[in-house]
Order: sequence, then structure tokens, then C-alpha cells
Amino acid sequence: MRNLMFAGLLFLFCFSNSQIIRAEILTVASPDRRIAVKVAITKNVHYQVFYDGKALTKFSPLSLHLADGRILGQQDELKSHTTRSTDQVLSVKGGIRSKIRDQYNELVLSMSGNYQIIFRVFNDGVAYRYVTNFREPFVVQAEWVEYKFPDDVETHAHIINTYRSSFEKHFTSGTLTSLSPERDLISPPLMVSADEGPALLFTESDQMGYPGILYRRYSEENIYSIKADFAPYPATTEIGGIKNFNQLVASEEDFIAKMDAKSAMPWRLMIIEEEAAGLVDNTLVYQLASPSKIDDSWVKYGKVAWDWYNALNLSGVPFETGINTATYQYYIDFASRNNIEYIILDEGWSDQFDIQILNDEIDLKALIQYGKERNVGIILWAVWYP
Repeated sequence: MRNLMFAGLLFLFCFSNSQIIRAEILTVASPDRRIAVKVAITKNVHYQVFYDGKALTKFSPLSLHLADGRILGQQDELKSHTTRSTDQVLSVKGGIRSKIRDQYNELVLSMSGNYQIIFRVFNDGVAYRYVTNFREPFVVQAEWVEYKFPDDVETHAHIINTYRSSFEKHFTSGTLTSLSPERDLISPPLMVSADEGPALLFTESDQMGYPGILYRRYSEENIYSIKADFAPYPATTEIGGIKNFNQLVASEEDFIAKMDAKSAMPWRLMIIEEEAAGLVDNTLVYQLASPSKIDDSWVKYGKVAWDWYNALNLSGVPFETGINTATYQYYIDFASRNNIEYIILDEGWSDQFDIQILNDEIDLKALIQYGKERNVGIILWAVWYP
């Protein structure tokens, strides 16, 4: 336990040029000791992340603002803290592996406001979350999530610029300071890299009943940081969007979430990989997620050949490609040859809102039988409609 955390150290630390605060510093490290998180506790909670002894971030604040005026992470005292180490194996039903090693060290801060702030440090990342133990449901007005960097960094960002998005933009590469704080709204994952440092990826996990995290560059001059942004809670909705497929927010509340008295907020996750290629294979989002709450015993997991990916464009075939039986037979043959378990029939195989009205160019029964003879299942795309 001594190697896991060093607690109770009091020293002077400067959070800003104008304010010096006496803070209690708690440190929790990854099992391999390469990643460390220092948590500074005064009237506010700040934390800093290190990799091989080098600071990846400056001390960064965190707080959760409730509609009744309470601010978690700012107004409360530390009642106690505990640590634990976990090393277990998680089973995976779908994916490129069947087992994942879930190894981390955890620091739990029990605060006087009847809630906890939990930090988990893995060998490949850092995450924190709030867990409440209130007596009554509560409303979240805002959440402050920020990552302060020592200097300007390279970013690879999925910029959507609006809360209403299909999240299908190209990623844009550039420096953090090249991002517009007002215009550039970024959806996760957000990749960050610096000279002679590891690749970082910012995202979340275990999000239930809470808006998805978005990011913006912090606008203050000479401060290199990103902060979170959240879509407001919908007040009223209406049908609209492309072909009336969507339930659109018509008006908004002035808060972001309604929560039960005993709630766990989403994990705020920073993935850390020595090389950027490691980000593709990282499993921390899965490791931090709650187990599935549905009965998925009927689900057959597998890969899929999807017409949408290449817009139904086929070359060198003796038929006109499109939403028709011949095109999907070709997809089935391709899937069968390459041990792909499924194909998807995307939009167009049926009426927009009535899946019992089929496209005249599609013989669905014949396609299902054709696939069955080749061990290829068919997934039918349908519009979600309230």
C-alpha cells in the first residue's frame, strides 16, 4: 500500500500566479508505476497527471455544479480517503479478444457533502468520476472538466460545431491554439500529442442518463487547455431533420441532467499510450463501463459487410448496382468468402416508416435464404421513430 499512495503531505503549491494555497496532496500511481496522479485538496479539488515522471498536465480543476447551489469538488472537506488495487480478468463476448486484464489502483475521496470522487489509474490511462449518496434526486446545472497542458500541443479533433450533429465529420489536425474557442465544438475522442511524449486520447465511459461530453479549447490567453461542454437538457422536442428521421430538441432547459439520489456520473477518461497506434487497441472504455443490463444470450456477435460504407458502389459486376437483390447477393457472396458473419441492408430496402412495405427491387425472403445457405445473416436497418 505504501507504494500505491503517499498521503497527508502538506506543502505550499502555486495554482496561479496570484494565489498560493496550502494543499493536502494525495498520490496514486499505476500498477507499473509509469503513470501517477497527484490530487490537491483544499476548498477546491485539482489533479495533475505524470508519465515517467514528466507532467502531462498542470494541476487542473474539477467540479460538479448542482441546481440547488451545491458544488461538488469545491465547497466540501475531505472526510477520509481509501485506496485499493484490483487485478482481474474481464470476459468479452464480442471483439478481437475474449479476455481483458483489468488492472488498476484506485483512490477514493469521501467528501463531507455525502459523495465520493474516485480516481483510477491504469497502466494505460487515468479516469475519475463522482458517486453521490444523497437522500433526494438532484439536477446537474453544469460540470467543469478541464485538462491544462504545460504548452501548446498537437490535436486531432472531430469538430462538429453544433449540439445537433450526425457525428460524421472528418478529423482535423493542428495545434490546440489553432482551434477557435467559440466556433470549434469537438466530439470525443479527442487525440492530443506533444513532442517527445505519449499519445493522449480524451473521452468518457459509463454514461447513463447524462449528456455526452464535448470539448472546447479554453479561451483565456496563454493558457493551453481544453474544457468540457454539454448539451442542455431538452425541454420540448419535435420530429424533423433529414426525412423526418430525428426527434429534434425544440427548446432547452438551463441544466444538463436529472439524476437519482444515488448516482454514478460518467468516467472522465484520459487514455495514455506510448505510441499512437496503441490507441486503436486500447480497451479502457470497455473496462470502465458497467456490465450489460440486458439479456444478450440471443445475440450472435460477428463482423459485417455494410453497403453504406461504400455507397453501394461495386465495380466489374454484370448488373446495375443499387438497392436490389443482385447487389445484396454479391455482398453475401463477399461475406461468405471472407468469413464475415453478417451483411446489413441499410436505408432503402423498405418504406421509410413501415418496414412491412418492401422495396419492389428487393426479394427479402430470397436474400435471407441465400444468406442462410452461405452462413451469412442479414441485419435490417430501420428508422427509430417515437
